[in-house]
Formats: sequence, structure tokens, C-alpha cells
Amino acid sequence: MITLTPARFTDFCARFDPAFELEARRCATITPTAVEIPPACLAALQAKYPPIPRAHPAAPPKPRGLGDVVALFAEPIARASDAVLGTHLVGCNACAERRAALNKLVPKL
Repeated sequence: MITLTPARFTDFCARFDPAFELEARRCATITPTAVEIPPACLAALQAKYPPIPRAHPAAPPKPRGLGDVVALFAEPIARASDAVLGTHLVGCNACAERRAALNKLVPKL
């Protein structure tokens, strides 16, 4: 028998089609503290319901030049300043121009 906590069982079943959990509950022994499922039943269900592919979050773009590196540090500071002080630094054209100029000056780091 494979023994899981009810929370772990629910997390495990979330990787599959919703029908997976319904069928798994039919062949499992469920108590308030544990879910016991026979390995043969689990193997049959995994063959019947392949895991749902998860979308991976896109990685942030790698910095290209000096302007991109400066922007990585300056943008969060600008967002915080806008929120606390009521300034309008995010999306300012001067920042974009400065970033482009620094990237042109030092294109690869």
C-alpha cells in the first residue's frame, strides 16, 4: 500500500485529469489522517491518465548591455518611489533613452 496524507494525495491528484482523483478515491482506503492506495491501482490510473503538462513561467530576459543591468536595479526603486512618494518615474522616456544610450555605450557584459 502507498500511504499519503490527505493533503499530499490531493496535491498528487492535481497533476492529472480530475477523473483521476475520483477513480483513485474508489480504490483507496481513506481515513482522516491517511489515504492508502494499492500500487497496482495507482499504476493503472497513471497509465490511463497521463500527467497534465505544466506551463513553466518564462525566464526574464538576460541583460544585453549596461543599460539593461542598470534598469534591473533602477526599476524596482522607481516603482517603490512611485508608490510611496507619488512620483511618476516608471515608464518615463528619459529612463528609456538613458537605457538605450548605456546599451549602445557598453553593448555586452
